Amino acid sequence: MTRPPQLTTILVERISDGAALFYYNQPKISNAFTVKQYLEFREALVWARDEPAIKVLVLIGKLLDVYTSFDLVYAHPAAFFQTPFMPIGFVPEGGPSHTFPKVRGQQHANALLLAGDRLLAQDMYVSGLVTAVVPAESTEEFLGKVCEKARRIAGFGGESLGMAKALVREAEGVESRRRRRGGRGGIWWLG
Repeated sequence: MTRPPQLTTILVERISDGAALFYYNQPKISNAFTVKQYLEFREALVWARDEPAIKVLVLIGKLLDVYTSFDLVYAHPAAFFQTPFMPIGFVPEGGPSHTFPKVRGQQHANALLLAGDRLLAQDMYVSGLVTAVVPAESTEEFLGKVCEKARRIAGFGGESLGMAKALVREAEGVESRRRRRGGRGGIWWLG
């Protein structure tokens, strides 16, 4: 078991044998990603990948751009979601501009991406972009509850977790292909 890397923009902590916590650590710039943070995030991910026991990662911070690729997303009741693109004159990148319309529909995606509306955690839960809103009086209590979930999941078999994730992703791929065919589904027999 190797020690987590000691970084400055991403804090890495092992919270159990099979789970690690990554915490964005640039509060002076609202945890905006910098080149250094991208490089340190990559270093932290490589450490987690190469650490055989690690099965679960918990990421804490402003993650709206990337959270849609996570397996589980938990939000504090006071959390809100908002994209910065239009107010600062940027075009939304591929992640949100591809995922939000797919999951939320065009109108809700436009509220986030074009209007820059602020959506509450409960709204994101109802839309399916958040797994659950975890009731907690403080961010410390919230983090404790989420880390407990991570430790519980990390106790499951790694092979079965990997296979379950692959099956879920494959099911999403099948559904996506079905939608591209105009909703035609069914069983195809060859031969």
